[in-house]
Amino acid sequence: MVRHVITSKPVAGTAVLAIVIGGAALLWHILACIESPMAHSPSGKDLAFVTMEPYDDQDLLVAGTHAYRLLVLSEGKQLRTVEETTASMLTAPAYSPDGKQLCYVRIPLLSAAQAARVEEQVKNYYEAKKSRPKPMWEQPSSAPAASAPTTGPAAVETTDHALPALEGIVEFCDSLERSPAVPIMVVVRDAASGNIASTTHFELSLLGSEAGLVMTYLTLRPQFSPDGQSVYLCAGNVAVAVNPAKNEARILGAPATVAALSPDGKTLAILQKSALGFIDTTGESAFYRRWEKNISLGGLTWADKHTVAVLEAAEDSSNLVLHYVEPDGTLRKSVAIRLPEHGKQEGVNTGALALAPDGQHVVLAFEHDVFFLKADGTSLKHWHGDDEQLVQPTFSPDSQRVAFKLMQKEEEGYPRAAAIVFCTPVGEEVSRVPIPKIDPATTQAAGGQK
Repeated sequence: MVRHVITSKPVAGTAVLAIVIGGAALLWHILACIESPMAHSPSGKDLAFVTMEPYDDQDLLVAGTHAYRLLVLSEGKQLRTVEETTASMLTAPAYSPDGKQLCYVRIPLLSAAQAARVEEQVKNYYEAKKSRPKPMWEQPSSAPAASAPTTGPAAVETTDHALPALEGIVEFCDSLERSPAVPIMVVVRDAASGNIASTTHFELSLLGSEAGLVMTYLTLRPQFSPDGQSVYLCAGNVAVAVNPAKNEARILGAPATVAALSPDGKTLAILQKSALGFIDTTGESAFYRRWEKNISLGGLTWADKHTVAVLEAAEDSSNLVLHYVEPDGTLRKSVAIRLPEHGKQEGVNTGALALAPDGQHVVLAFEHDVFFLKADGTSLKHWHGDDEQLVQPTFSPDSQRVAFKLMQKEEEGYPRAAAIVFCTPVGEEVSRVPIPKIDPATTQAAGGQK
């Protein structure tokens, strides 16, 4: 049963998010490295994407402070605005298999007073948790102390081998208790006219999750089922299937940091704490494979309907392994990739992986460095930009072009999506299209939402 939006329900502010996902420095580092995903139409003629300006971590959940735009670039030259707003956060779009519909997610933003009240609410939760009575066996006893035994069993060291991980489940349940529910709206538009075809409303607790609301903007990549009837997405550590025609949503898995739908629509691959999961989209079964090493948040994608590719990186982001795994957990093959010397990341694997649909080429983007490779890991070209970044590599359906968002630093020190850049699979730039700058102060709060 779909839970409808309650617009008065508050959502936490930026400071709460910083607490939730491990500190403001980490939040900003991830924000500066990823940006939101893009999507080609099935014909390859259109490229849809979302931008946020200014692209910073200040008051992200307060309405009026950031302008979000859903844009479509047609024929590599004509740019049009589908929606523009400062009242809601917009997330990455997706095209239906026939190219006739475009869907994305809206998350309403708050007034400064609402954000402050909810920040206080979450703060009070932590304070209350500290003051809770300890279990009886942890409290001092008034009874005379028994003499200590001279011998006895040694304490047993336990290992969390649960799938999903017990630790992850406990953290997820704790996040549900402390986090206000966030209203989610899945919007479906007619791709040609831009008119809204449907909106589906439900609620998720995004703020206490491992990913957090900001990570939802950066990593949420909705996908249509092959028949165009359902939309699959992952937000707030929950994998969800939405049926816009029936106005309903089904939760398929949790915890789930990011998710990717197989080409045949039968399996949803998810990342979670120390595991890689494969969920049957009917909800009847799931398989989990333990995966202790680091997988990039942008490194999960399907190579074909039988195999998912995962990007595993070492701490220095130079020694990479691209694994190909079947839905039953079988490791089909692993491709070792040794990258040339390049700028190191600050302890966070934000590498983005793109596989050409024809299986011939691979693109890896790491902050200021992009690597164009053959499928066997052979390096073709290394792109580096001192003051620029090429992020979110996205192959066209015919595998002939790779689109990027070009991030450039502003005078304020923050980057912005300044252009869309198209390259060949071997790394030669073909063209670039500037993205006009926008000022939140001149953007109507409800612009484009009709």
